[in-house]
Amino acid sequence: MAGVVDYQALREQTMGSGMDEEAVTVNTRALIDKVLARYSGEWTTLRELIQNAADAQATKVTIRFETLPSRSVPTPSSVDLSTKLRHVLLNHTLSRLLVTNNGEPFGANDWSRLKRIAEGNPDETKIGAFGVGFYSVFADCETPFVSSGKETMAFYWKGNSLFTRKGRLPADHSTSETCFMLDYRNTTSSVPKLLSLCQFLSTSLTFVGLESIELWLDQWNLLTLTKKTAPGANVNLPSDVNPKTKEGLMKIVGVEHQSAQIDAKWTSIVGWTPVTGTQQSQHGVGNGEESGSSTQSLRSFFSRLTTGSSHITTAAKKAAQEEEAAQKAIAEDLGGISQATVFLRISTVNIQTYVAKSLAQELERATKKPPPKHTRIAILTSSYDETSASLSTISGSSSQKAAEIFSSVLPTKNGRVYIGFPTAQTTGLLAHISAPSVIPTVERESIDLNARYVRTWNVEMLRVAGIACRIAYAGEMAELKDKLARAMSASGNSKVSKENLEKVIPAAVHVFKQYTYQESTPSSQVGQIIEEAFWTCNQKASIDILSTRGFLASNDVRLATEDLSFVEGIPVVPDVVMKEAKAFIGKLQEFNLVSDITTSDIKRELEAQALNERQIIEFLTWAGAKVSSGHLDGAVIQSLFDGTVATISEEHSGSLQGNVLLLGDVKTFLNVSKIPSELPTPHYTIPFRLTRSIPRAQLEAFGWEELQIVPWLRHLIEMSGAQARSADQSLTTNPTFAAQILPVLSKAWDSLSQSSKATMTELLTPRTVIPTKFGMRKPQDAYFASVKLFDDLP
Repeated sequence: MAGVVDYQALREQTMGSGMDEEAVTVNTRALIDKVLARYSGEWTTLRELIQNAADAQATKVTIRFETLPSRSVPTPSSVDLSTKLRHVLLNHTLSRLLVTNNGEPFGANDWSRLKRIAEGNPDETKIGAFGVGFYSVFADCETPFVSSGKETMAFYWKGNSLFTRKGRLPADHSTSETCFMLDYRNTTSSVPKLLSLCQFLSTSLTFVGLESIELWLDQWNLLTLTKKTAPGANVNLPSDVNPKTKEGLMKIVGVEHQSAQIDAKWTSIVGWTPVTGTQQSQHGVGNGEESGSSTQSLRSFFSRLTTGSSHITTAAKKAAQEEEAAQKAIAEDLGGISQATVFLRISTVNIQTYVAKSLAQELERATKKPPPKHTRIAILTSSYDETSASLSTISGSSSQKAAEIFSSVLPTKNGRVYIGFPTAQTTGLLAHISAPSVIPTVERESIDLNARYVRTWNVEMLRVAGIACRIAYAGEMAELKDKLARAMSASGNSKVSKENLEKVIPAAVHVFKQYTYQESTPSSQVGQIIEEAFWTCNQKASIDILSTRGFLASNDVRLATEDLSFVEGIPVVPDVVMKEAKAFIGKLQEFNLVSDITTSDIKRELEAQALNERQIIEFLTWAGAKVSSGHLDGAVIQSLFDGTVATISEEHSGSLQGNVLLLGDVKTFLNVSKIPSELPTPHYTIPFRLTRSIPRAQLEAFGWEELQIVPWLRHLIEMSGAQARSADQSLTTNPTFAAQILPVLSKAWDSLSQSSKATMTELLTPRTVIPTKFGMRKPQDAYFASVKLFDDLP
């Protein structure tokens, strides 16, 4: 059997052999091509150059595409701007891209890193980590040229090796700007899709420190974007939010809210959709000048869209017709200027990190920079009012394209994770999240959740992003709470009215929808991590929400699964919120942050207020239904009755003391076929008008009994004594009242038991209950008028 090979000894022997050493060579062109293969984004080069400007503290970036005239189509002699722009867009090809910024000039280290692949920026406050972003310029350019401050650098190839050469600007060419000049390798490339480019640029301005981006095509300014940001307002951390992440790597130590707006001014040609050459030839449009025939061509093209397929929906047809009308208006004035503004809200949290030395070393090995000790995360949303105001002041012939230009700025369909610029990763909610310290994959389109140590860091970053979202949510709730208070003050209400609620419900629903999490893409883990942190970062199991009594902690608010208008004081989620923010309410339930109304809630509210007659009828109807369905038993119902007080109108108060009904004292109900409802009853008998619609079986299930004749008679006799409330209800002194009572007793006589008859006789015999023409007499002292014995008999 062969012996075991000692590879360590062999290695040492090889290292000491004295043979020639040889450096590892790199095919630079192949390496760059492989790196570029990872950068699949449409505007990767511009993204990297704009990010470079932001890192240099620039406030303005200017992008200029220079073109070459067509060799086959002559330049039109017309001085009309629309004609010139149409010709350039359809016939010119790209020759050069110039990207300039007014940031800090390159320093020695910047120039050094620029010519070293994979030597990222060691500054942990900067986004670049891998040192390969700049090399995206080689996707379209063979020999990039950079000018910054007083120095220049030219890149050129010798075979498959890339070289650079430094230079200095002549004194008369000195400039404070940094410029990247990229000559296109292929001069047959057409002008890029302008609307898509403008969408990218408007999104690029969202979180970076830039204030302005300009887009030029030759000598024409096609787009100017300007961002204005109000001074940030520092606010206290919400007391109900735990600012520390699950693993303890990060803690939020400060919060700042601010508002921003982005103004856009663009030339109409940005929104123009030219018809392709194939479509033009099909509709009789030549290769030469694009005269009015192009409008006819567009009309035919859109006509095919609306009629070419029978399965196209009415909505799609309408949209196509609207687009055709828009394109016609734009084509008539390609040089026209349009403007629009969007309004944004940004909540920024300052984060302190607590990274163990071992993890910090691994992260530095992966990113070539130490993890930051301090970082920030910003949440961008658009409130209900801001969303309504955005795009409301548009103007110009192509103003309808404003929504498309800003389509990715306003997170109305989905939010994205920004690492300087938007990645392909959605957040799962209607809010953008800027997390510059998240470590992306090399192409910066996704978040790295695979690499062992990088994953640990990124998961904690996503958790702190979830907490930041919760803080942003709390800020919006606080603003709406103030708005509600102002509405109440203006209307003179001390309590929240329906009208007051209507002023804030749309905005509240808007916020609830913003923070309703859907599945994030391409990684569903991202949204799940953010969502879990959002819902679980509680100091206590609660979150502020809108209720019928204003904005309250959710553990003080209830979900009304049925109509309980008899306890209007219980704060419940308004019906319209339940309907329009159903998914958000479902999450509240899922995380046990809100509960249904309980009998304890009802009892507490019943004891805290006196019900009116409408409410007591609704309460008894509800209680009867609960007993019938078996959801509540008699004992629970009686516990609700105890302490329940109702105020009864004066004319219906009967024998109730002080017009007050103590529901817990009720023992009997009235059968009006035996005892008319207009006659007085004991205080322990519920007035008939309150039970009219409630079945007898339900009343008995409450533990109540039918009021019998004998107890009723006892009550009437007691009323006739010292406790009589008035002479009008005295059985022994008021003939009219007695005349109402005696027929009721007579009617019931035959149905009484012998013992009841004996008791009735015993109660009536000694009392003057018989009205006669000589006054009230005892039964034995009165005679029927139809029996004529003596004229002076009563």
